[in-house]
Amino acid sequence: EKPVESGATGARGFDVDGKSNFLVVTGPYGDYFEREELDDWLLHETGHLMGLQHIYNFQRAAGAFDVMGNYIVSDTASFNDFIGWNKFFLGWLSNTQVNCLDDSVSFETFHRLTPIGKNSPDLKLILLKLSESEALGIELRQRSHIDEIEEGDEGVIIYKIDTKILDGQGMIEIVSSPSETLTDKTHGSSVLGTMSKGESYLGFGYKVEIIDSNSDSSYVSVQRQLEP
Repeated sequence: EKPVESGATGARGFDVDGKSNFLVVTGPYGDYFEREELDDWLLHETGHLMGLQHIYNFQRAAGAFDVMGNYIVSDTASFNDFIGWNKFFLGWLSNTQVNCLDDSVSFETFHRLTPIGKNSPDLKLILLKLSESEALGIELRQRSHIDEIEEGDEGVIIYKIDTKILDGQGMIEIVSSPSETLTDKTHGSSVLGTMSKGESYLGFGYKVEIIDSNSDSSYVSVQRQLEP
């Protein structure tokens, strides 16, 4: 029989010993005892089974966050917790943990974001609707038992979501602080994009400002920027 390629299989499936298999993860399981980083590979492929795709563009510098990024094994620290949009897609965030706004909200709004990687019932994600398939996502990334992020790299990230973009072509792109990057000697630079107190982002008709930050939250203002 033909060897089974490592990875996740979807609707196509494959046959082993005369039996058809669908929605499984295959790979060198024995290697996990030798290389802890291969745990990330298993989590990545399991993410595909749950309907998640490669969220960044293969042709550009990837974002530093989410195990569903383009790079599974990295020389830098692992920031592997799912990005807020993926948690929302999977139903892991309740409606009370997500604030959704569109252009009908013309006044400035204020939000207290808590870290996406820490367990609490508080607000985790702000979504700003841009179109039927596009939105901006805003979340707070801090060090957790999953994200090995240094204190100086913590902060709020803003990313553009486009659900019409296919796997590996940039469904998600980090747009905040694009000059804030991490260098990986294997894969090059990845976009960190975190913002701290006093920093702001202007784009897609919105201004987002980090008003204050502390060890367990960030206070964010969101305001429409009307065209002149």
